[in-house]
Amino acid sequence: MASGTASAMSTDALLQQARAAFRLTAATMDDDDVAPDASDIILLRNVHKTYLLGVEGVPAVRGVSLSVKQGEVVVILGKSGGGKTTLLNLMGTIDKPTRGDVFLAGTRVTADTPDAILARLRLLRIGVVFQSFNLIDSMTAVENVELPLVLAGWGTAQQRRERAVRLLRLVGLGDRVTHTPPQMSGGEQQRTTIARALANKPDVLLLDEVTGDLDAGNTDMVMGLLTHLNQQQHVTQVMVTHDVSQKVFAHRVFHILDGKLLRVERIPKTIRN
Repeated sequence: MASGTASAMSTDALLQQARAAFRLTAATMDDDDVAPDASDIILLRNVHKTYLLGVEGVPAVRGVSLSVKQGEVVVILGKSGGGKTTLLNLMGTIDKPTRGDVFLAGTRVTADTPDAILARLRLLRIGVVFQSFNLIDSMTAVENVELPLVLAGWGTAQQRRERAVRLLRLVGLGDRVTHTPPQMSGGEQQRTTIARALANKPDVLLLDEVTGDLDAGNTDMVMGLLTHLNQQQHVTQVMVTHDVSQKVFAHRVFHILDGKLLRVERIPKTIRN
């Protein structure tokens, strides 16, 4: 028991050290780049994103303003092609806004933000869970989960392995640590992806149609796991979906249509899962 506690403390200390180094890098940005409310993990103010198709501009996101608070579960709901995935990409710094302000964990993201800053934000502050899993087939489950820890450059090989195994146990895959993705079911691969996303203790999980490729049984298992992570560990989550039934897992639902935020729906505690 003492050994496990010491290991966990080492993990926390190493992650804090990596984030401190990131803050020193981000501190070179202007004072105006600090979000006005520290409780906003994500803040968008009048955000637009336009893609060029030849010489013509195609608007994907049009004047969206919203915030995601620490500990919230937010669902972005809309039809395919409505702009919800583009919105998630802007939150995850995969894309940059054409106009407007995007703040992530207190750091402003603009078209001029250096790639090095964006890379560290994605590595240390964001966990992304993809519909298609995006695991590396030649690596075992534990090696896939270790990868963000290796990229963050902290800890010994033993510390990384111990944390990865703990995370796989957390998602119910303690007996699958040496399996490769082709040896796992779709539900097991998605849970491995969630474990990998949690590796560096991100401020927020971004979830892109995470149950889109799963059957009903695995969908229930994954959504139950995400609910547990929020309720027990207060993991902030932003989930993109076209599935209306997933509203019940959220504190708030952002309804998106044609790149615009139509309305914000608050889900009563009495009907939340």
